[in-house]
Amino acid sequence: MKTYKLPAKWLGQPLKVAVLGCGGTGYYIGTNLFMLQRVLHSLYEGAGFESIDLYDAKDISEPNLARTGYLSYEIGINKAVILAHRLNSALGCETFNAYSENATAQQLLNKKYDLIITATDSLSSRTMVTDLSPRKHTMWLDTGVDKATASFVLGDLSSNKSRLPNSRDLFPNTKALQSHKETSCDMQTSLSRQAFGINQQVAGHAINLISQLLMDGEIGYHGGLIDLKDGCTSPIKVDEEVWQSFGYDASQ
Repeated sequence: MKTYKLPAKWLGQPLKVAVLGCGGTGYYIGTNLFMLQRVLHSLYEGAGFESIDLYDAKDISEPNLARTGYLSYEIGINKAVILAHRLNSALGCETFNAYSENATAQQLLNKKYDLIITATDSLSSRTMVTDLSPRKHTMWLDTGVDKATASFVLGDLSSNKSRLPNSRDLFPNTKALQSHKETSCDMQTSLSRQAFGINQQVAGHAINLISQLLMDGEIGYHGGLIDLKDGCTSPIKVDEEVWQSFGYDASQ
C-alpha cells in the first residue's frame, strides 16, 4: 500500500495551524484540535501545536445553535473569540488565538503556517489558499459540506510534481455554495439545509487523519467522501490511479 510520509519540516517541532471558519464544521475542527493537543502532550514531550489561530468575521446567531455547541447567551459574540476562550480555558494555556475577521492571503503568508484548514462554504477562501502556492511543506486540509454529504482532503501547497494533490487538484470545478442568510432564518431552516451530524462527522474524520499522520508518521489515505444517508465513507487513497479517477494526472 502506498503511503504519504510526515513532512520532514514537521518532525520534532510544534506546528502552527490556521483554521478558516468557526461555524458548523469549524467549531468541531477547533474542538477536535483541542482534544488532539491534549493527547499529543500526554504522549510526547514538546509535541503538539505551537499555536492554533481561529479566523471568523461573523458573530454567533440562532441558526448556529442547531449545528454547534455555541450557547444561546453567546448570540451576538464573535465565533472565533468564544471558541478560542472556551478551548484555552479547558486546556489551561493560550494555544488558541482568535481573529474576528476573515483571513487574508497576506496574513497566511506572513505567519508561515504549517497547516491551513478551511472550514467554510466560501469558494473565495479556498481560491485564496490555493493561490498561496508554491509554499514548500505547507499542508492544506479542506473540508466541504453539502446537505447530507461531505468531503475532506489533505494536500500539499507546494509546486513539487511529487506532491500530495490537494482539494483544488481533485475537485477543480467545485462551485461555491449559496451564502446562508443566517440572520433571517431559524433553527429549523438551518437543519433543513444540512443534515444533523454532518459537521461533526467531517471534522472528526479530518482531524483523525491529522492525528494518524502525526502519531504514526504516515497515512495510506489523504481524504474521504462521507454520505450520511447511505451511512458510508469512501477513502481517497494515496494512489495515482485513484487520483486519475478524479481527473488529476500526477505525471503532469
